[in-house]
Amino acid sequence: NILVCVDVSGSVSSHALSTFYSAIARFFKYGVETIDVLPFDASLKELTTLKKAPKEGQIEGRGGTNFQILFDYIALHPRYDGMIIFTDGYATEPTIPQPIRTKVLWICDNERNYEQHREWMRRSGKAAFIIV
Repeated sequence: NILVCVDVSGSVSSHALSTFYSAIARFFKYGVETIDVLPFDASLKELTTLKKAPKEGQIEGRGGTNFQILFDYIALHPRYDGMIIFTDGYATEPTIPQPIRTKVLWICDNERNYEQHREWMRRSGKAAFIIV
């Protein structure tokens, strides 16, 4: 079970959001049957379970960013094996509830943001960047 969280805050460009949703669509080419997608900014948006590649990403919000709500959600919903967070990284580092068994992968929208945030991101999981 994979939870994909998409940062839809105002600091993430429309081009980056398009790239994030394009990456989500590619999971289905590799045999993934369903993906739960959870857009967020300062609050959680509507969770959507995808069974096929999305034609277009759901973008609502565009406010500030709060990563803590993602880790609080995972603590309450431990069924997920992994959580992928697509973001630009601009928000306060979350406090990770212990114990947490869900593996975390942070994906930044560019190399510059990855370099700036990777140290704190690696305290909760793996970190990478995507070229948009």
